[in-house]
Amino acid sequence: MSRRWMAIGGALVLAIVGAFLLLAYVQGAENRALEGQELVSVYVVTEPIERGAALSSVRDSVQLRELQRDAVVEDAISTLDDLSGLVAAVDLVTGEQLLLSRFETPAAAAVETRVEVPPQLLQATIALGPEQAVGGRLVPGDLVAIIASFEPFDLGAVEPGDPEALEEARETVIVIPGLTPEDEPAGTLSLQTPNSTHLIIHKVLVTGVQVEELPTESTTEAGAVELAPTGNLLITLAAPAEDLEKIIFTAEHGSLWLALEDPDAPEPETDIRSRENIYQ
Repeated sequence: MSRRWMAIGGALVLAIVGAFLLLAYVQGAENRALEGQELVSVYVVTEPIERGAALSSVRDSVQLRELQRDAVVEDAISTLDDLSGLVAAVDLVTGEQLLLSRFETPAAAAVETRVEVPPQLLQATIALGPEQAVGGRLVPGDLVAIIASFEPFDLGAVEPGDPEALEEARETVIVIPGLTPEDEPAGTLSLQTPNSTHLIIHKVLVTGVQVEELPTESTTEAGAVELAPTGNLLITLAAPAEDLEKIIFTAEHGSLWLALEDPDAPEPETDIRSRENIYQ
């Protein structure tokens, strides 16, 4: 009986020694395989990143990890500063390395997303502050409503291209109730339009967006606030000739605001807003 137990004990000892030797061999093989393999820190996507995402959005969706050098793609990013001023050129998926070649400038992105413009439409570019252009979040293909605001205009002005009205204005003496000739010289008109605001055109096609200055990085908690551009935007719009005239006149002589509009949104008729009816 004792010999039997001794045989069993010897077998167990040999099994343990064998397992130890096998483990040591495997560990040695791994060490030999890793010998000379330098580890490199690169950023890897941990959450999907949509095309057009800027650095402020990318930062929360990546993680710095150590990979073997021979597994690192040539233009993999090891510092997020390399992405300053760029946006994602394609959708990025979880697990892939963050590559510089997958990012581009906003101007290049705008060119690539150029929309097809119907031949009957004209295109023109206007400069607007971010607050006038939906915070700078417009992209080619969007539809916008045009809202015009004007300060008072002199009602005594004569419309160009109307020689009869010009001649009549030269001969007209306008009497303003309550004023004497000493108060208001004859032949002049002091009546003016009120300050006014009105939505003048629906569903104008945005065909291009250029950003003068990209947002700067925020020192607040990441993801708490979405940053807006810090400079003007150049917005290219496509519209019929008569609508484009209204847009350019407003941009030149008043102020113009864009409102993002859904293709299926209704187009209600609204009143011209002034101090007289703004509280109604």
